[in-house]
Amino acid sequence: MSIIINTNRTASEARLRERIFNVLPAASFQMDRLLRLLDIVESDRSPTACIECAAQPRLHLNPDFIAAYCRDDESLFLLVMHELQHVVLGHTRLFGRATPLHNLVFDAVINAMLSQQFPAPRYTQFFQSLNSWDEFPARLLRPPPGWPDNPAPPPADATRAERRALELLYGNDTSTVTYLDVFTAIVKTLPPHKVARLVGGCVLLGDHDGESLGGIDDKAAINDAGLRQIFRRIVEKWPPPPTPIAGRDEGGDASPWKIPAAKNARADFLAALRKLLRRAGILRPGAADSPRSLRRVPVEHEHWTVLPQARDRRVPTLERILGRRPIFYQGIDIRPRLRLEPREVAHVYLDVSGSMDAVLPLLTGALRAPHRRGEVKLFVFSTVVGEVNPRKPFAEQELPNTGGTEINCVLEHLIAQPAPRTPRRVLLLTDGYTGQPRQDFTDELRRRRVDFFVGLTGPGTSRELEPFAKHLEELPSLD
Repeated sequence: MSIIINTNRTASEARLRERIFNVLPAASFQMDRLLRLLDIVESDRSPTACIECAAQPRLHLNPDFIAAYCRDDESLFLLVMHELQHVVLGHTRLFGRATPLHNLVFDAVINAMLSQQFPAPRYTQFFQSLNSWDEFPARLLRPPPGWPDNPAPPPADATRAERRALELLYGNDTSTVTYLDVFTAIVKTLPPHKVARLVGGCVLLGDHDGESLGGIDDKAAINDAGLRQIFRRIVEKWPPPPTPIAGRDEGGDASPWKIPAAKNARADFLAALRKLLRRAGILRPGAADSPRSLRRVPVEHEHWTVLPQARDRRVPTLERILGRRPIFYQGIDIRPRLRLEPREVAHVYLDVSGSMDAVLPLLTGALRAPHRRGEVKLFVFSTVVGEVNPRKPFAEQELPNTGGTEINCVLEHLIAQPAPRTPRRVLLLTDGYTGQPRQDFTDELRRRRVDFFVGLTGPGTSRELEPFAKHLEELPSLD
């Protein structure tokens, strides 16, 4: 019990720690380690809960909210889990500027994930007590009455798009659901000019203050690399959710990973991918297997003539020495010649996060030949980058993979190259859930004249890289 109780805390705060730890699944979710990391305090810093970044990180719990909605230990446990999920999933880093609509989607997804993880009524009643089933969009933030055994149908006034969102969140579909699926469904139900007013009638959990409902404390916690790394080590030991919702997250620690065996894709997918590769300077017509190619380059050609040459710098010196002009003058012509030159190689960065599992065998099948011929340098990225060896079969190589996604690891990898060796063309193959690139990284790569081409593929895609790319296109669906 010495892990839980600290005499420097108030009796009420010590009791909160005991309540969190005493919930049955606490041990499975590493709550003992979490309670060593976080100092839990009562405060009105947030209407519900937030994590403060400090030398000793603090989990702030609002005592009025706890008294009103967390009388059961299971409800308190879910409140803490919800706040942790905001940090672990890095939701406020998915978009450059999160809007109230984004935050509604994030809370809806987290609440659904936790409900799927803890479907017993003693847990789900927490979300059901916070938001009304009869009000829209509040009902998107909670399971339906009677869920999961006998869920009530959506109210009669629910739109088709709203019913689709509820089916994605709480239905029986076992296929992969993405943030974008839920986001798209909810966008269709909410007129943009009414979002802030409608969201204002809901209870969002976490640090949701200000115009965009994205609080300062949550953003600070999400952007603190040290805190995220500690949380990642805790979360990677959690039992997996029964119905995961795919999208960007921070992943776990890097571990050895092998590229899955290649598969043949549909003709339309391969045709679109080859067209994108050609646009990025790969698979150009007439390319040979050699890493060099014939190019027409300007070459200086020296010749001698009796005609005076303005570019012959020897003339003034010879006149002083000999007292006369030379008989023959040195001339230089610039003539085009064919020469074997090293072929400029594009770099391809392949997203190997968990949400890309279904399409990786198809992408590696298409990239195998140009990579082996030296037409492309191939890298894999999650939140770390690994280089693929062209001399070894893909399936035999162990590469680092955290399972998460972070575009800035790619940009750091490029900037680490000496400026003269930085590739001029970079192709990113991803589902687009990569987070926003850092401005200082993009400025430096723009100075180096690097062009980015993005191919979007996967069960669901996000276009958040569009402002950053020279060219972005969605590849045909693999369904």
